[in-house]
Amino acid sequence: MFIRAILFDLDETLYDERMSVKIALEKASAHAAARFNSINRAQLERIYLEEANKRWEAFEEEIRMKGRGAQQDPLRVREMCFAQALAACGAPPSFSPELTRFYGDQRRGCHLLFQDSKETLEQLRSQAFIALVSNGGSAYQREKLKATGIEHLFHVVIISEESGYSKPQKGIFEKALRECCVPAHEAVMVGDNLEKDILGAKIVGLRGVLICRNGDRPKFGAGQPRPEAILHSLGELQKTLTTFAGKKS
Repeated sequence: MFIRAILFDLDETLYDERMSVKIALEKASAHAAARFNSINRAQLERIYLEEANKRWEAFEEEIRMKGRGAQQDPLRVREMCFAQALAACGAPPSFSPELTRFYGDQRRGCHLLFQDSKETLEQLRSQAFIALVSNGGSAYQREKLKATGIEHLFHVVIISEESGYSKPQKGIFEKALRECCVPAHEAVMVGDNLEKDILGAKIVGLRGVLICRNGDRPKFGAGQPRPEAILHSLGELQKTLTTFAGKKS
């Protein structure tokens, strides 16, 4: 058995989402603090992230429930997060549209890949179909691909907002496999999230490869899916794929 398709997650697998957010958010909090002396920058950043995590998960849940009928505007989601953070810091929420625009400009200026991402994609695309399977808003995820120079390295790009399915739903993986024209047992999913990437992959019969860039081994709870391999960098992926050859999924 040969691996004919490799499906990749984007955020925290290929793209350094945490660092990109950290840099832009620090600049945004400094911008807000320069306007309103009462703002505690650390508090604003913390509350924004807390709100963002909740609202982005709600965005993906809406996609899972309504498919392409989901109505949330990703830009509006970001604006609401800043409004909540500003209010908690004693600043007017009405400043959130300006702060959202400023933050967006900073994000566009600091899109970051992990060092091994582009090289790995370049090496593997001559050996297999390379597909992106990502949760998120279409415009922003595609902006990341273009800004980091990896858009052309994918044969197939599947994004939850466009597909009407959100990981770990099987529909998003099935769509990627159909577009690659490859059966599940000849494909691999590479991602950083046990539930969304690994469980979702296993639902459709894909092998799951978990990447843990912090060097830690994940702790598996009862009933949690187990990946076929755990990597600490994408540089290990080629060797891992070789070990899959000839094995039944």
